[in-house]
Parts: sequence; structure tokens; C-alpha cells
Amino acid sequence: MNGKTRAFGLLAALAFATLAAPTAQAQVVPQACGLYANTPYRTSNWIEADGGRNGCVDVVNIHVRIRHQKRFQPDETIAEHFVTAANHDAHLSFPCFGISERWKVFTETIVGAQKPKSPVVEPPCA
Repeated sequence: MNGKTRAFGLLAALAFATLAAPTAQAQVVPQACGLYANTPYRTSNWIEADGGRNGCVDVVNIHVRIRHQKRFQPDETIAEHFVTAANHDAHLSFPCFGISERWKVFTETIVGAQKPKSPVVEPPCA
């Protein structure tokens, strides 16, 4: 074999090896199991909030609620949702009708001892 033939054979072998080699595919990484409690917001005459659990496989009791933070008193639940599931997204709403002052509210999602809370906000109902 002369030099040109040998170089061509080597290039052909490399090209074949590149084509025959398995390509690296993007691996799907499973989402970590977790809870979320999004900050409440106001739409029209409603205080609304979202909370839930995603990326999980085990079935548990999920409790999502909007809480009214009261001064010098226990916080009051003004909207809540219960479900038994592995994953669930809950959307809650509470009417602003009859609220004469600004309320401080937050969202809370509860599964067992885990209780993530959103920041406390004052959506303007009054």
C-alpha cells in the first residue's frame, strides 16, 4: 500500500468508527420531589394563590391553604384544598368582598412535617 492509499484507508476507518459509535443522547433527569407555595396575588375581587407538590412518586396527603396573618392572634385559614396524591397543583381563591382593611396573607403547602410558606403580602382588597 502506498502512502496515499494508507492515509485514505485510515480516514475511512475513522469516519466509519465515528458513524458506528453510539451518539451521546440527552439524559432525562427526573425532577426532584418537592413542595411549593407561591406568593398570593389579587385578580379582580379575589385573592388567589397556587401551591402543591411535583416530581414525586409516593402518594401522600397534600394540604394547600391561603392564610390570613393576624397580629397577636393565630393565623386564620381563608381558603384550603386537600388531596391524596403523588403530585398535585392546587389553585385557591378567596373573595375580597366585605374586607375593609388590608390583609396580610401567605400560601402554605403541608405534607407531613414539611410546610413551605410563601412571602407574606398585602394584596389590596380594601
